[in-house]
This record gives sequence, C-alpha cells and structure tokens, in this order.
Amino acid sequence: MKPRIGDTPQRLVANAKAEIREASLPSRNVASAAGKRDSNVETYRLYCLDGVGKVASAEWIEALDDQAATEIANRLRRGRACELWQSSRLVARLGNSREKPS
Repeated sequence: MKPRIGDTPQRLVANAKAEIREASLPSRNVASAAGKRDSNVETYRLYCLDGVGKVASAEWIEALDDQAATEIANRLRRGRACELWQSSRLVARLGNSREKPS
C-alpha cells in the first residue's frame, strides 16, 4: 500500500507489516567495504513530518545497520523533522528536540 500524506508512522508501519507478511522476500546481500558478501541488508523507512507531526513524505532506505541508515537519513531529510523506522521499531528521531529512543 502506498503511503498517503497525513498517515501516522504507526499506520504506515502496520501497512508495511501486512505487505511483508504477504510477500515472503528472500534476504538480500550487499558487499561490505572489505568485499565480503555475507552481510544482510536491512530495510528502513524514513518518515518526514509536517508541522503537526503527521507524515508528509516517506523514503525507503536499505542499509547494513542502524548507524548507516541514520547517516543516509540525515542526508535525505533536508532539515526536516523525521523519524527512522525499521519494521515497528523506532530507530531515531531526527531534526527535533526529542531524544533518540533507547
């Protein structure tokens, strides 16, 4: 299901979970800096928010880990307040005063 403007992150996560259940996708590999191909790529979603905390845009990110995904997200957010999610787990809040979740 394609994200719609105004969807909450929780709603988008629920939709994403349903899509994952419907399509059993094989894990994908990428080459690491050392040239190995044994690291699994993780899929993340970057939700950028409007002034009232509703989703204004969404980007799908593939990265090796949370740190790499956060670095990519910081480049993509262009100064906007955003949340980075992996499945139903909130990885980071970017560009606002709230702290990163623990």
